[in-house]
Amino acid sequence: LTAGAGGDPAERLAAAARAAAAAVAALGTAGRAPACTLVAATLDAGLVRVVGIGDSRVYWVPDEGPAELLTEDDSWAAAAVRAGEDPDRAWADTRAHTLTRWLGADAEVPAAVRTVRLEGPGLVLVCSDGLWNYLLDPAELGAAVRSAYAGDLLAGADALVGLALDRGGRDNVTVALLRHEGDPT
Repeated sequence: LTAGAGGDPAERLAAAARAAAAAVAALGTAGRAPACTLVAATLDAGLVRVVGIGDSRVYWVPDEGPAELLTEDDSWAAAAVRAGEDPDRAWADTRAHTLTRWLGADAEVPAAVRTVRLEGPGLVLVCSDGLWNYLLDPAELGAAVRSAYAGDLLAGADALVGLALDRGGRDNVTVALLRHEGDPT
């Protein structure tokens, strides 16, 4: 989705999520309903737009300070925390990563887009739980992302995948980085 493609960027992102949902749903047959999560982000003129279904995430990682989660997980633990459960207890539960929303033939998924104005320079991290599950503390996540980046987005993403694998990651580990330079003044 490029900025100059016309139309409302948030609606274009929501339409892309709906198209992805339809594509995954079309793969299903009787007795076979493949499913997956979706997370996507666009960055244009200091605005990041995010959409997430499942437990993949988007974070804002300013050049200084802790990371900020921009998406909301669709998991048992996240729902329990929203309902008042102690976060440590919810995430330690065996049901913690059970998805409550997903893309698939057996899912009806509205795509809600969140728009956030970014302040100052930093990185937008788009990742699966194969990374964030090993960097739960926002300060630690922020430090790891800034250290991995070192001026090269692709090398930074690769380094973060390596970090997750080194920490025992065996789930899918997917990482993308976007750079926001802040307001030129």
